[in-house]
Amino acid sequence: MIADFLNNPYANSRLGNRRFGKYINEHLGRVRAALGLPAGVTTALTAADAAYTAFMAAEKTNAIASAARQGKTVTNDSAIRRLQRFVTQQAALIAGQLRNPDTGQRGEDTALYQVFFPTGVTTLTEANKANVETEAAAFLKALTDNPGYGVPDAATKFKPLLDDVVNSRTTQLGTVGKGGETATDTGRDAARGTLAVALFRLLLALLNHHAEDPEQVDQYVNEAILKEGGRRKPKNDGPAPTPAP
Repeated sequence: MIADFLNNPYANSRLGNRRFGKYINEHLGRVRAALGLPAGVTTALTAADAAYTAFMAAEKTNAIASAARQGKTVTNDSAIRRLQRFVTQQAALIAGQLRNPDTGQRGEDTALYQVFFPTGVTTLTEANKANVETEAAAFLKALTDNPGYGVPDAATKFKPLLDDVVNSRTTQLGTVGKGGETATDTGRDAARGTLAVALFRLLLALLNHHAEDPEQVDQYVNEAILKEGGRRKPKNDGPAPTPAP
């Protein structure tokens, strides 16, 4: 049974950082408001307060970095969509220009159309981040080598769209961004670990203060916060079907 008291209840990685911070803020506030606490508790409280401040600062830094990463992803996704919309429009124009109304030959069936889209237009319009740049570069070369197809100066108009895709992808995958992601996650996790130890020491000090009536420690915590945002109750879809005989 003594082992139950040797586990740090604050070292719970399943509790999200937001709810963890909210719970600890409430907990420390209740301890601060208590009267007649001995020096051992106030010393542990001071250390826990400092650790909590450091954790919240690290959490804020992590949130800012996360928002920046998301912004870079959105920028790259938008650049790809703009490029692919342009390609879709040009494919229709090029096919129309290459169509032979006298013979009924479709523009898509001509050899020149295959130069623009050797594996079909969807190879580019549905390309993913891994291959969109390669496919777009080939299309740009076809536009450059075959002027007069698509909108006027199609190659000149297409190149900035490709540059936006390349540059935004480079920014998204930049070593600074990836390193920053790891650093902020590591810093926040380390700060949380330090806070968990400080809180455990505060808990032990409170238990020592209320050794004759340990249940008094409950007044310093708000367990209701831990239930916020918990798992939803499963739907009641009625009784399970009776197995067939």
